[in-house]
Amino acid sequence: MVIPPMLKLLSTLIVLSLAAPHHLGAQGAATIRQQRLELDRTVWSDERRAQQYEAVFVSLWDRLRAAQEARSVLAAFPFDQLLLGSPQDSIKHDWDIIETHYGSPPRTLDHGQWSALLEQWENEGFVLEQSEWHHKQFVPAEDGPPRSLIDLKLHVKNYDRRLIVSGDLSVTWSEQQDETGHYIPATIDASNLTLTERRGASAFTSSAVLADDTALSPLIAADLDNDGLDDLLALGANLLYHNQGGRFAPEPLLAYPPPIGRIEVALLADFTGDGAPDLIVGGPGQLLGLYEGGKGFDQPGLAIATRPLQYPEAMSAGDIDGDGDLDLWVGQYRLPYREGQMPTPYYDANDGYPAYLLSNDGRGRFTDITTRAGLEAKRKRRTYSGSLADLDGDDDLDLLVVSDFAGIDLYYNDGTGTFADVTARTVSEASTFGMSHVFGDYNADGRLDMYVVGMSSTTARRLDYLNLGREEYPEHHQQRQAMGFGNRLYLGREDAQFSIAPSTEQVARTGWSWGVASADFDNDGDDEIYVANGHLSGETAQDYCTTFWTHDIYTGGSEPDPQIAEFFDEMIADWHNAGISWNGFEHNKLYLSGEGRSFVEIGYLMDVAFEFDARTVLDMDIDADGRMDLLVSEWSGTPRREQVHVLRNVWPSDNNWLGVRLQGAAGISPIGARITLRSSQGTKTQWVYTGESFDAQRSPTRLFGLGPGEQVEAVEVQWPSGKVTTLSDPQINRYHELTP
Repeated sequence: MVIPPMLKLLSTLIVLSLAAPHHLGAQGAATIRQQRLELDRTVWSDERRAQQYEAVFVSLWDRLRAAQEARSVLAAFPFDQLLLGSPQDSIKHDWDIIETHYGSPPRTLDHGQWSALLEQWENEGFVLEQSEWHHKQFVPAEDGPPRSLIDLKLHVKNYDRRLIVSGDLSVTWSEQQDETGHYIPATIDASNLTLTERRGASAFTSSAVLADDTALSPLIAADLDNDGLDDLLALGANLLYHNQGGRFAPEPLLAYPPPIGRIEVALLADFTGDGAPDLIVGGPGQLLGLYEGGKGFDQPGLAIATRPLQYPEAMSAGDIDGDGDLDLWVGQYRLPYREGQMPTPYYDANDGYPAYLLSNDGRGRFTDITTRAGLEAKRKRRTYSGSLADLDGDDDLDLLVVSDFAGIDLYYNDGTGTFADVTARTVSEASTFGMSHVFGDYNADGRLDMYVVGMSSTTARRLDYLNLGREEYPEHHQQRQAMGFGNRLYLGREDAQFSIAPSTEQVARTGWSWGVASADFDNDGDDEIYVANGHLSGETAQDYCTTFWTHDIYTGGSEPDPQIAEFFDEMIADWHNAGISWNGFEHNKLYLSGEGRSFVEIGYLMDVAFEFDARTVLDMDIDADGRMDLLVSEWSGTPRREQVHVLRNVWPSDNNWLGVRLQGAAGISPIGARITLRSSQGTKTQWVYTGESFDAQRSPTRLFGLGPGEQVEAVEVQWPSGKVTTLSDPQINRYHELTP
């Protein structure tokens, strides 16, 4: 069947969460448009003014991406005077990374001097490869000219040297306009920028690009053939990529895939208790199906639910009641804007499709215990990720749920599989557009910490500074700052609470974030953080986000509305034809840890700051060389296509390491295990949980960076059954297989 282009477009944009208007009953699209125009003229007039002024920077960003070389584009950018700062102080980080702050006294350049400086830089070999220009603050004209803050990021290459230029441009506007009608800056104050630089070869190199005609994710890393190398399951395409020493050879995975639609969610674990990992898969309109690993995945899946799920998006396994088998939690997403409905309210939506907690009888047969377990009240979140994990350190598995249009919910387990919602008393701020999460021990105190990824919105910050909002919706205004804040790093405390880490601001503003990985990529003993970013990149950096914040969050309801759906169809067509993006052209971020107390962003310096719209992130040591590699998926096209970039870690490090491969046994799974390494440098802890990142499952193999340490006293594994396995005086710089 040939699908009309508009239907394919609409389907794809809905899947990617594009925006629509709302609940106005029988009024038509023209009336809705007119009401929005009137609100723009009155309530949002300062924001529309801000967009008029920022248009010259949007145009600059677009022309830089399209240009073969940047100098002529930058030289043509209009302004009266430019202020450049002087070096103030420098901080030397690991791996010869130098961070230099600039400030007063500045030097002032006119346009001719700026052009000459650009020519000089070009002659010295400097090449601008990537950039971002975000309008974060606007001050309308009152007693003086309008002013703006532009959040700037430049990625510059100079032979074997890479530089990140970041900070705020303080712009004072003139009332002059260029030939295209764009306002011209009078003064651009670029005196307070930061330069982060590094010399040497890249830390990651492209090893392969895995591609298919459709989506590949969800992705699962697991050593299915027990050869010491993790293979890759690409469930979206029903493929198994056999790992052949860092090279991946694809073959079909399931002989009998689900008959309806594609697989959207998957989880690999031993649900039948025979020691072989089983596979549970699901998708929209499907029953969850269990494929028994002991039968080689070549038998039809066993249905483990009594009704089809609408949109399963997250799964996590764990023994919640201490009976020795793995139970299952399933979270669902509900696409906004479809059929004219919207999450309501946008900051605490509980109007999606229900989540399920399923109790296992030990043979892979499940019973729905969601209500009995205490999870009924907020089970209709629009959920993207979630994990059964020991959040409070009492040796039973609790539940973290991460949801779009809400944030995080935490439930503590009493040990019997009954849960209590402890969100309000456990975290000081839980609101965010939750996309995914990852666990770690960032401050090395032996307690579980968590990094939750959300959407950091420049538009929300600009509207907050302007103090704009509709008077009839005060709570929408009040929640905007928290919802648009971005990512949060929560540190576990002794009192079973989580405090927001002092370093949270350093890892918060990544953009529209999706997948996340946390691993010790340089083996120095601290966990780095890698975040995939970018929602939908069109033809221009002009951003739809302002329409979402000024209109979409205020209108509509949870129920479908055909009149709103009609308007939505027209708006999508207009938006698509204009080539507008929504958080487009954002770069992936890699945060280098400073002993867990601070972070510095080095993605471009290590050659992993991709500009494509990224989604799934998976960390795995593809060649078993003791350096954690990265897999990053790229989404593009209509209908959706996905390819996975395999990035080999070649970080020039002499640090030592120790790897642990957990191999379960009949009735004892690695899921839920806690691994503790003791050495003269201290104690390090890692956990094996499922549900982390976005559309991904990590292998139960764990890698510990030792820095210069040359001896480990012991590695201890506490299995979910309570059994403890201890390996004394293990050899470093190799993997050790541990069993219960």
